[in-house]
Amino acid sequence: MDVWWTLHLKRDLASVPLARRILLGTMESAGVDPQISYDLGVALTEACANAVEHAAGGRVDDGFQVTASIEGDRLRIEVTDSGPGLPAAPRLHPARPQAPAPAPAHAHVVGGGEPALEKPVFIIAAPRSGSTLLFETLACTPGFNSFGEEAHWLIEGHAELRPGAPGVSSNRLTSNDATATLIAAIRRSALERLRGPDGAPPAEDAPLLEKTPKNALRIPFLKQVFPDARFIFLWRDPRENVSSIMEAWRAGRWITYRALPGWEGPWSLLLPPGWQFLRGAALEAVAAWQWRRTNQIALDDLQQLSPQDWTHINYQDVLEDPEAAVRRLCDFAGVPFDAALQSRTAGQLPSSRHTHTAPAPGKWRRNEEEILRVMSDLEPVWQRLRTLT
Repeated sequence: MDVWWTLHLKRDLASVPLARRILLGTMESAGVDPQISYDLGVALTEACANAVEHAAGGRVDDGFQVTASIEGDRLRIEVTDSGPGLPAAPRLHPARPQAPAPAPAHAHVVGGGEPALEKPVFIIAAPRSGSTLLFETLACTPGFNSFGEEAHWLIEGHAELRPGAPGVSSNRLTSNDATATLIAAIRRSALERLRGPDGAPPAEDAPLLEKTPKNALRIPFLKQVFPDARFIFLWRDPRENVSSIMEAWRAGRWITYRALPGWEGPWSLLLPPGWQFLRGAALEAVAAWQWRRTNQIALDDLQQLSPQDWTHINYQDVLEDPEAAVRRLCDFAGVPFDAALQSRTAGQLPSSRHTHTAPAPGKWRRNEEEILRVMSDLEPVWQRLRTLT
C-alpha cells in the first residue's frame, strides 16, 4: 500500500502529539514493524519539537509542515519550517587565555601547580532506580572520593546550564554546552568539595565517585569536562522503577523545579527532553516518560563511547549478590575491594538514605493498573536493557 500525506500545523506543542498519532496510525495500517514504528514516532516527536521551539525565529509564525510517504518498502518523513535554523554549535577552545584547560590529575597539586581530577566514575541511572544504594555502598571505601551526596550544584550552580537558560529547556546537556570557562569552573568547584568516607579528607590516589540522576542526560557534557571519565550504568525493571517514580511524585519530597513554563504545579525528579508534551498527562505517563527517555538517552550516549569507558549492572543483581556486583564494579574502576567493602556487602545491604518505603517483593503492584497502561511504551527500551552484554 502506497500512502502520502502532508500536515500543515500550528507552531504549538499541541501539534506534536497529533502528528505522531497520525504517523503511527499510518504505519500500523501499512503493516510497518512495531519497533520501527516506535523509533520513527520518537524521531518525529523530537523533530516536531525542534520546529515548534525554533521555527519562527522571532518572525511571523508560519507554523510548520510534516510530510510522510510510504512507497513499497520505503518510508520518507520530512519536517519543514520557515525559521532560520538552530544557531551554530559553540566550538570548544580549551586553550583560551581566560580559561586555561586543567590537566589530568588527582585532587592535589601536580607539576606546574595546576589542580585537576583523574578518571572520575559517574553512576548513571534513571531516578529511583537504586543509584543511592549503589553509591552509598561503593562510597564506604577510602578507595573512592566523593561529594558525600548528590551534586546538583556541580552543574546547575551555573546559571547558563539550568533549564530556562538560552538553549537549555531540560536537563539534557551535550559537549557543545561545555565551554572552556565552564570546564575550568566545574573542575575547580569539584576539587574544592572532594571528601573521603564520613567526611574524612580526600585520599590522594582515589578517583571521584559521583551520582546525580540528572547526569544520565549529560554524558557527552561530562565527557567533555572530564575526558577520562568512566560510567557505571545502573538500570532497573521498569515496572518497579516507574512505580517508585510515581510514589516519589506523590510524596512531594523530590521536587526539583517549583515552576516550569506551562506546567501546573511543581516538577519532581529529573527533567528529560520532551517534558512539555506531558502537560495534562496522567502520573503514570509522566513517570514512564522519565524512565524511558532517561534510559534511552543514556544508552545511546554510552554506546558512542569506548567499551572500556563504561559498564552496566542491573539493580536486582546488586540486591541478590552485592559482593559479586561490587567486586566487578571495583575491578572496572580500578579500586581495591577492601575490608570496608567486604563488611558492607557481607549480608543484605542496608536501606539507602532516600528510601521512601521499605522494599518488598511485588511492591510495584500497588500501581499495577496504571503501569500496565504504559508498558507498551516501555517495552522497546526494556528489551535493549535486557540484551546488554
